[in-house]
Amino acid sequence: MNETEVLNQLSTSADMWMYADMFTPGPWTIIMQLVFFVLMWWGLWKINQKLKEPNPWVSWVPVINIYSYVRASWKPNIWILWLILWTISIIIPILGLIIFLVLYFTVLNWISKRTWNWAWTTAGLFFLPFIFLPLIGYQFNPKDEKKVEEKKETVEL
Repeated sequence: MNETEVLNQLSTSADMWMYADMFTPGPWTIIMQLVFFVLMWWGLWKINQKLKEPNPWVSWVPVINIYSYVRASWKPNIWILWLILWTISIIIPILGLIIFLVLYFTVLNWISKRTWNWAWTTAGLFFLPFIFLPLIGYQFNPKDEKKVEEKKETVEL
């Protein structure tokens, strides 16, 4: 081994570490992720609390909050099983992604319908849940259900 081969080997290993460092999360990335998750959990907790669901505190537990999503969407409890099966199917890459997108989008669509919001809210919940879950949780008022029903009746007449 001559000097140039040794230098080439050292430079490639140094380059490798330089690029590997680029993908490690810094402290600000971790802080932002925690802020986003806390906002999502708070919004889901607030929605479940206003819908008078039995255990709104479950929204704060990371994996068990699947139960809160299903309760807020007013889907049957079998959907909890479907979402758990999705977490198992994530081992199969493309199938797991497709199942996730269908199930998650359906649950978010039912949450937006149950809180008397429209289709754009479902898209917002899907792409920016850390903004839309707290927004719905803060603005949603279950007492407005009678007003919504009255509006539907006046539109039908």
